Formats: sequence, structure tokens, C-alpha cells
Amino acid sequence: MKKHLTCECKDKKSRATEASIYILFGYIVLYPAFLILCSIIDYKFGITYPTIYSVCGVAIAVATVVLNFIFKDSSKTHTAILLCKLSPVIALIGTVIYVFNYPTLISMICMLLISVCCCILAFKSIKIKRDKIITVIAYSVSFVFVSFISGMCLLFGNFGSNTVVKTVDSPFDSHYAQVISIDSGALGGDTVVDVNEYNKDFSFILFSFSKKPQRVYIGQWGESDTIEVYFKADRCLVIDEKEYEIK
Repeated sequence: MKKHLTCECKDKKSRATEASIYILFGYIVLYPAFLILCSIIDYKFGITYPTIYSVCGVAIAVATVVLNFIFKDSSKTHTAILLCKLSPVIALIGTVIYVFNYPTLISMICMLLISVCCCILAFKSIKIKRDKIITVIAYSVSFVFVSFISGMCLLFGNFGSNTVVKTVDSPFDSHYAQVISIDSGALGGDTVVDVNEYNKDFSFILFSFSKKPQRVYIGQWGESDTIEVYFKADRCLVIDEKEYEIK
């Protein structure tokens, strides 16, 4: 009876440990995977609350590491071990992608902490001493490189600004055009015209999906004050007397 209870307790520990690994892996894969998938179908994928999302990721990663240390003797399946070994690579790549799109200090710190936790899990899943040393060196170099790239994204990510100067609706309100002034500071800037579709935006708590706008015009910075934009038809936009087809 006592042996049966011991085995049952070990099974519960193993399941809890593995579940945390699967949840963490799902978290680090989710953003880059949806970003790529939405890009293929011509949509934009975004995080509604980037800070909350990244902080939740840290909580998941830390909890996973803690569980793996507390239940260090619990057995793991080959799949769980494989995910532990793969997670640092995906987490480090995901860090650069995330900070590039959400260049804030909190986002960068949180994503780097998640990467550290994934590196710890990978290190713990390796048994051979030589492989452990190689892993530490490889992840240390990768972490320094990713930290540098993320820092550059943070430094230059908020450089310049985009200002919507005017918005023009199509005759039947199926599309709208936005004249946007892009100020790139010392590098100058551009004036662009993007056409968006109505009723193509969806939000689900922390995530948002929106149809990518069609960029029909790119001009010099400062043109936004004088440019003439109007719809001749729902799928025909006129910019300074030149017609552009809306796909």
C-alpha cells in the first residue's frame, strides 16, 4: 500500500514537472509562430498588453525551473527532455523578435529572464559533463549576442515617430486611406499612404489580429501637408490626380 502511494506521488510530480515544461515551450513558441503564420495569410499579429504578456512569461518560466529543482528526481519523457534542449534556441530568437516589435526595457528584461530559465532547463537535461560545458559556452555567447541585439532594438526602436495626418473613407465605407508622416529624425522621413479594410480587426484578450494595410504610395517627408487624396471608387484611390488600384 505504501509503495503504491509512493509511486502515485512520483507520477503526480512527473506530470506536474512535464506539464510546466509543455506550457513554457508553448509560451515561447506562440508569439513567433503566430507572427509567421499571420504574415503568410497577410495579417498582423500583435500583443494587446506587451508588459503583462512578458511578465506572465517570466512567472511561467520561473515556476517551471522551480518545479524542476524541487522534483529533480522525477522522471521525464524523451519529448519533455527534447523540449528542454530546444527551448533556449527558440527563446533567444523569440527575444529578439519580441523586443524588436515591443522595444521597452521591461519587455527586454522579461524576455531575457525567460531565456535564462530555458538555458537552465536545458543544462539540467544534459547528463554528460563534456556536453554540459559546451552547452554553457554556447548559450553564454548566444545570450551576450542576443542581449546586444535587443539593446540595439531598444535604443533605436523608439527612434522617430509615425503621425496619421488625415484619414479618408471610401464611398461605401469598405476601405479607408491614411496619410502618414514618418519622421526618422536626422535620417529625414517619408510620407506614405496606406489603405485599410474595415471590419478586419479582431481582438482576443491579450492578442489582436488585423489585416495588413496596402501601401499604395511612398513620397518625400513633408508632402503630407499638401498631398491630395480621395476615393474615386471603393477600389480606386486618387493621389495627386494619379489613380491607384486597391486590391
